[in-house]
Amino acid sequence: MVGNTLPTLHYHCLIIMNDKLIIGLAMILVMLTGCGSETAPFVPQQIDAITDEKELIKRMFRHSVKRLPNGQLNALIQRNFMGALELVPTSTSNVSDKCRATPDCLGMLYAATSQTGQEQAKILYRIYHRDESSIMSCAWMETYGLNFSDKNEELMKQVKVRALEWTNTCFAKLSKPN
Repeated sequence: MVGNTLPTLHYHCLIIMNDKLIIGLAMILVMLTGCGSETAPFVPQQIDAITDEKELIKRMFRHSVKRLPNGQLNALIQRNFMGALELVPTSTSNVSDKCRATPDCLGMLYAATSQTGQEQAKILYRIYHRDESSIMSCAWMETYGLNFSDKNEELMKQVKVRALEWTNTCFAKLSKPN
């Protein structure tokens, strides 16, 4: 009887060891990728989706006049090893050329902050999605009742977190059939 239970016991030990290995790998993955998503420090008072190209150009021009130098983000959009969209910040002035030269680039993101009044700031997000046939885009303007000019760290966190949220929204919208 002992001869019959030993292989069964050995088999159960292998299963337990295998489960511990899987759990250990899962814990390492969680530590490497981060368990939860980061939250933005500020809540926008108003969000405008910009769907008309002429309206976008007009807002970009007005927005550029009062742009804050510490609230800019240019990034390539790629998928990480888990399949989630991620932003890869780049200092290149011509992000579209860099995206075309990068095989796994799915699109580009431009985000810029402007201080439009003493207690009013705006962040403009433009996302360009590249596929085989065309370039599709999404754009949003967020308005805040804050003075961003003295909030360097919080402002950059806000821009990065919200930019990734808008990127996910844009790609989800573009992947839905019409």
